[in-house]
Amino acid sequence: MAQGTGAGLVNISNLAVDGSNNQVTNGPVLGIYYQNSSGTIKRVATHNQIAQRSGFGIFLESTTSTVKTVNVTKSSVHDFDSGGIRCNCPTGMTVDINSNSITGSNSASNYSPDEGIDMDATGTISNNTVLSNPAPPATSQGVGITFKSNMVVTGNTVIGWGAGIWTVGDSNMIKSNRVSKAGGGITLSGTNNDVENNFLANFPGGAGISFNCTGSGNTVIHNQVNDASWGIIDPHGVNTISPNAFTNVQTLVSDPC
Repeated sequence: MAQGTGAGLVNISNLAVDGSNNQVTNGPVLGIYYQNSSGTIKRVATHNQIAQRSGFGIFLESTTSTVKTVNVTKSSVHDFDSGGIRCNCPTGMTVDINSNSITGSNSASNYSPDEGIDMDATGTISNNTVLSNPAPPATSQGVGITFKSNMVVTGNTVIGWGAGIWTVGDSNMIKSNRVSKAGGGITLSGTNNDVENNFLANFPGGAGISFNCTGSGNTVIHNQVNDASWGIIDPHGVNTISPNAFTNVQTLVSDPC
C-alpha cells in the first residue's frame, strides 16, 4: 500500500501479489493500493484477488485536491472478481494506464467481474489487452474499459465483456481500438466525445456503437463495424455518425430513442 505521499513518488516494480487463500469475509481484497500517492507501477503481476465480488488487482484512490500522477505499465492483472485496475479519483489524479494485460479469469469460472479497467480520473488508457473470463456463451457481463471525462483511450484490444468500451462522461477521445466478441462495442452516454478509426466486430445480438439514449453532440466517424445486429443503436439528440463502414450488419442505424 502506498499512502499519503501526495506528489511524492512511490514506485513498485517486478513484484507479484497473489491473493490466494486470503480468508477475507468482510471487505475488499486489493492487490496493490495507492491512496493519495504518485508513482509508477511497472512489470507487476496481481492475481487471485477474489473476495465475494470485492477483489481488485490494482486500486488507485484520490481523496485530496493535490495533483497526483500514477503510471501503470507492462503489468499482468488476472483472476479478480470485481475490477482489474480501478481508480476512484474524482479530483487530483492523472493516470497513464498503458501496455497491460488484464484478464478476468485464466479459467472458466462462475463469477464475471464488473470491469477490466475503470477510471474516474483524467489521462490516458492505451495499448492494453483487456479480456473477460471465458464464460459460457451469452453469460459474460461487465465492461472491458469504462471511464468518465477527459480521457484519451487509444490502441486497446478488448475481447468479451457485456460492453467493450463505455464512457459515461464527456470530452473523451476514443481512437484506434479493437473490440470484439462482446455484447456491444462502444457506448457513449455523454457529450463531445470523439470516436474515430475503431474496429468493432462479432456482436451477435448487439451493436457496434450505442448512444444509450443519452449521448448527444458526439462525433463518430471512420469506424468499421463488422458482424453485428446493429451498426449504431439508440441515437439521441444530434450526433455526427457519418462516414462509417458497415459490413455484415442487419440494421445500420436504429430508430431514435
